[in-house]
Amino acid sequence: MEVQVITACFSSFSTPLSLWIRFRAFLVAIGSYMSWMAPGQQAN
Repeated sequence: MEVQVITACFSSFSTPLSLWIRFRAFLVAIGSYMSWMAPGQQAN
């Protein structure tokens, strides 16, 4: 069951558009996490 999920993730990662969307979502998550951890600092 877990192998099917991993395989599905890898197959979806194979497309550049999906990879770009996931990369952007990852950057947004990191940015919001950093701004949440350090509210006093300026978030770009």
